Amino acid sequence: MLSSLDGRRSETSNGGLVRRAHVNLGEPVFLRGHAALPDIISEATGRFLTLATQSPQWNSDIVRVAMKQILLAGLNGPPVEDCLSHAFRALDQICEGLGLKKAQQLTDALTSNLKVEVQTILKEANQRLRELSAEARTAKNENDGRVLERIAQQLTRATTSGTGFGKAVLDLLKRFDLPDGDVLAKHYQLHPRQDKKKWPELLSKYRGTVMHKGYFDFRTSDEQILGVHRVLLHLHDLVLRLIFKMLCYDGPYSPTVSRYAAAPTEIDWVRVDTPARKLGYEP
Repeated sequence: MLSSLDGRRSETSNGGLVRRAHVNLGEPVFLRGHAALPDIISEATGRFLTLATQSPQWNSDIVRVAMKQILLAGLNGPPVEDCLSHAFRALDQICEGLGLKKAQQLTDALTSNLKVEVQTILKEANQRLRELSAEARTAKNENDGRVLERIAQQLTRATTSGTGFGKAVLDLLKRFDLPDGDVLAKHYQLHPRQDKKKWPELLSKYRGTVMHKGYFDFRTSDEQILGVHRVLLHLHDLVLRLIFKMLCYDGPYSPTVSRYAAAPTEIDWVRVDTPARKLGYEP
């Protein structure tokens, strides 16, 4: 008779081992990817490990998850949507870990008088909605009562706004003095997209597509697979530079955006006047 069964170990009532089952938690993936610190960069790996292990962020959840996600984002083989989803997860982890996606109060931007007036209006509206909900329930109309209660609950969050993904990424770049956002702001000003979206809006759009829809319909949309792939390469390179900075690495690396002619370069190779084409973007 078995007294316990946890999927791995079974014992008798006296504690004797009856059997042990080993569960395979995953198969190793063998795919080529981008080597940020290839062998051609002499002593780069050693310098990275020396500096990274001394960093306060070493072994933190922010870096650990971001490194795992960006490794998967750089593999050759998975669809572009899958790789992009990993790049977005890496950026999400860094932004949230550094507190860049916290909710903001819209009324903070108002003058004192208007702020008080808006709060009063919302409070009165909330109270009236709850009165209507109570009246509906008294009249045995539970559905209307529940709906009105939900509307009242949402009204209490009317002045709260979460930081959008694209805006959070811009704030992240500013924190680490990376000028990619400024470079691409000028690029899309000179070469506007058909949908008029700027780079932060484009990131939010792509993130919504891969995280919620799961795929790009290149047959019916204005997006081109090469354009989406360029964004992927840039984001991969961007996350690499962010991780290097968080881990205090100051040596050379191989940029993702020049992976087919990867000459080792410094972490801060992107300048405000760097052409967007060097980040992989084209008109």
